[in-house]
Amino acid sequence: MADKRFISADKTIAEIRRKYCKECRRLDGECCRAYECKYEDCIDIIKDAPTADVQEVKHGKWETSKGERYSGRCSCCNCYSTDDYKYCPNCGAKMDLKE
Repeated sequence: MADKRFISADKTIAEIRRKYCKECRRLDGECCRAYECKYEDCIDIIKDAPTADVQEVKHGKWETSKGERYSGRCSCCNCYSTDDYKYCPNCGAKMDLKE
C-alpha cells in the first residue's frame, strides 16, 4: 500500500487555475469548457475525490528543569512524563523540535 499524502484541495485547484487556466476564463471566473478543457476535468476529479478525517500534526519538545523527578514536560500541553516518548501520551504532539 502506498503512503497516504493529504493535500489542500482548494490550494491545488487554485494553483492549477493560476498556471494553466488563463485564456479560457469567463467573466465570472469559471471555466468556459472551451477546447475540451482537460484542466477543468482534473479540477472536477479533485473536487469529487473522497475526503479523509485528518488532523494537523502538533510538534513539541520535552522541556526539562534541574531537580525535576520527571523526564520532561510537553511544550504543547504541559503534561509531565517519566519516559522520553516520541509522542506526548496526553496531546499526541510529535516530539521532534530541537532544544
